[in-house]
Amino acid sequence: SDLHKAFARLSNFFQYVIDDHLKTEQSQDHSDIVGVMLDMINKQSKVGSFKVTYDHLKGVMSDVFLAGVNAGAITMIWAMTELTRHPRVMKKLQREIRATLGDNKEKIMEQDLEKVEYLKFVIQETFRLHPPAPLLLPREAM
Repeated sequence: SDLHKAFARLSNFFQYVIDDHLKTEQSQDHSDIVGVMLDMINKQSKVGSFKVTYDHLKGVMSDVFLAGVNAGAITMIWAMTELTRHPRVMKKLQREIRATLGDNKEKIMEQDLEKVEYLKFVIQETFRLHPPAPLLLPREAM
């Protein structure tokens, strides 16, 4: 089925990321969660302790990957909700986007982003009003 194919492709992608980390892992200074978990997998020594496996690592990678997709969708939903609640802001944003796109374009490209200041403000305000859950966690400076 299509769902099995999608999961197989995701698993292959995660395996590629793991293999890439295993090839390039030279030092003990791990800069991301994949490196830290690979270190945990490789240094398991206590008998009877919880064993971290490659399947666990792929599960964490899946959670992080899909959470990012979900957070983007939720942010867009909140932005659209706030824009419908504030029609004046929506009109101003529409004018800016139409002026940036002109008559020939249907979507904003990366090079257009520096020209849409008001869109940036709308997105920042959306994050302020409706922050993604991970930002609500307490943070410490190191």
